[in-house]
This record gives sequence, C-alpha cells and structure tokens, in this order.
Amino acid sequence: VVVSSVQVLTTNPVMESWGHFPEERKRLLKLLNNAKGAIVLILDMGAAATIQQQSVLEVTSSGLTHTCTRPFYGPVCKPLLDTFSKHRWKHNNNNNNNNNNDAAYVLVPNFGLVQIDWEDESFEVELRTVEGRVVLSTGRRRFAQDVLTKDELDNVAPCIDGHLIPYANKLRSYLVLLLIATAMYIVRTHGRGAAARS
Repeated sequence: VVVSSVQVLTTNPVMESWGHFPEERKRLLKLLNNAKGAIVLILDMGAAATIQQQSVLEVTSSGLTHTCTRPFYGPVCKPLLDTFSKHRWKHNNNNNNNNNNDAAYVLVPNFGLVQIDWEDESFEVELRTVEGRVVLSTGRRRFAQDVLTKDELDNVAPCIDGHLIPYANKLRSYLVLLLIATAMYIVRTHGRGAAARS
C-alpha cells in the first residue's frame, strides 16, 4: 500500500499531481510495477475517485469535512472532473450521487476503508460517506496482478495530453480580437477628445 498526498494517475492538468513531474512519476510506476498487488491511496483531494491504468489501481478520498464543491472554486469542480476523465476507472456504481452511474467519482465528504485478506491474498477498498454508506468500491481484488510492460509504462496517460489546445487557440484568437477592438476604441475615443479640445 502506497499513500500519497497528490494523485499519481490523473490526467487532470489543473490539479496538482505526479503527472506534472513525468520522469518522477515514471520512476514511481516502475517501483510499483515490481510490488505484488500494489495499490495507491490518495488522501484529501476534494473528491472520491478510483483510477486504473493497466494493472495499477489508485483510490482517492475527499476528506471528512469538505469536498471540492464547497470552496470558492466549487462551481468548476464537477465540470473539471467530467472534462478530464480519461484516467478514471469506469464501472457501474449505483451510489455515486452524480446522476452518472459510471462516473467513478463522488462529491460527498468520505473516507476510505481498506480490507485485506492475507490468507486469500486479496483486498478491497471502499469509500464511505461520513454516515458509513459505501459510495465507491474496488470490489475484491487479488494481490497478484499483471506487471506493466515497458510499452504500457511509457503509455500511461499523461497529465497534460493536449486535448484542450484547440480550445486554447480559439480563446487566444478571441482575446486578440478583443484587444484589437479595445485599442481601436481607445484610439477613436482619444482622437475625438483631442479634436474637441483644439
């Protein structure tokens, strides 16, 4: 079991993660690749989520007192999670409170419970609400997992994959047009004022 304060496998470039340090993340994944049944637990990230890329499983809890929907950036939390979802483990879960049964994230305060069966060599991670209701679960999983090949390690989805570049280019074009229009307005207004004074 590996515990981290930031996510390892997320594709969300907005949130702090190991993905912003690609070489270090690759080294960590290689280390995890040699561990039998490694699982990564992430604490207090504002949302509960399960992430799986190949055989590496990551489980994130929000926190007992808050989620990402409460601070000043609350309105953008769900759209960010929905936009950057390529990394998320899709599975049917009827208790996720998102009106999307395969979202694999939950926006209610929660905590994680890890149950290990040493004799059966298996484990399960459940994310529960403050009241104890299970909202996400990995299901029972075996310790023994397939190791990642070199190609799989190299192809773990990056944090910054470039899929927003077309939107950024369009936004940049609009900003340039806005800047030109503003400059023309200032010149025209300033020119009228100067002509009126003379």
